[in-house]
Amino acid sequence: MKTFSALIKSLAFLAVIALLPGCMSNAQFEGSELTTAGFKSITATTPAQIAHLSELPQGKITKVPRNGHTYFVFPDPKHDILYVGRQAQYSAYQKNLAASASRQQFIIQSQNNFVGEDAYLESVSNWGPWEGLSWGY
Repeated sequence: MKTFSALIKSLAFLAVIALLPGCMSNAQFEGSELTTAGFKSITATTPAQIAHLSELPQGKITKVPRNGHTYFVFPDPKHDILYVGRQAQYSAYQKNLAASASRQQFIIQSQNNFVGEDAYLESVSNWGPWEGLSWGY
């Protein structure tokens, strides 16, 4: 029964971690990740700009040529914002995503490698009684 309790605790922990980004909308979460990578946010101020935001592929970064340069753009029509970056910012964004995925994988693996309470208690049983130790509480 103790192993089941540990499993429930582990699953609850994973659920909290998985839901944390859900506190923000996908565009807000994506926008903060893009800003961290160096993308600039441009607020749409004209009706044409606002209309263009909804024409761009939603939830995706699009490669756009402009004035002989290549830009990467991400629309957030809900907040009337266009995130714009160059190759360096896009590369930094991809690197950040890879690092984030690695962190998530580490957390999942750490949870999967959890030793059950029963196994843990059996492995320390040869240390004798601990009831007499001073715990400070």
